Amino acid sequence: MDIDTYTYLLELVTPYIIKENTCMRTAISPHEKLTASLRFLATGRSYKDLEFTTIIPKQSLSEIIPETCKAIFKVLKNEYLKVFGCNNASEKTNNRENCIVICRLPVCENSLKRYLVSSILQEK
Repeated sequence: MDIDTYTYLLELVTPYIIKENTCMRTAISPHEKLTASLRFLATGRSYKDLEFTTIIPKQSLSEIIPETCKAIFKVLKNEYLKVFGCNNASEKTNNRENCIVICRLPVCENSLKRYLVSSILQEK
C-alpha cells in the first residue's frame, strides 16, 4: 500500500478508533492501530507474533484489530464494498448464510473477506 492510500485510509478511520489519553496511560495512536490491523490482515500472523513487531500487548491487539476492521468496513462499505442480502428473487446468488460480499479493493486478501463476512453475520 502506498503512503497516499494509507494516509487517506487513516484520515477516514481516525474518528472511529481514536481514544483519549488519561492520567494513567497514553492511548495507542490511530496510526499504530491501523498499522497493526493492516499487518494482521496482510500476513495473517497471530496476535502473539504481532506483539513483538508492533510493541502492543496481545490483549490490546485482540481489542484493537476487530475495532479497526469494523471501522475500515464502515468507512469503505459504500465506495468499495457492496453487501447484498438475499431478500428478493433476483439476489439468489448467496454463498453463505444469506450474505455475499463483493470487493472492489485494489488488494483484497481472503483474510479480509473472511473477516468482513464474519463481522456482517455477527451484526445480524
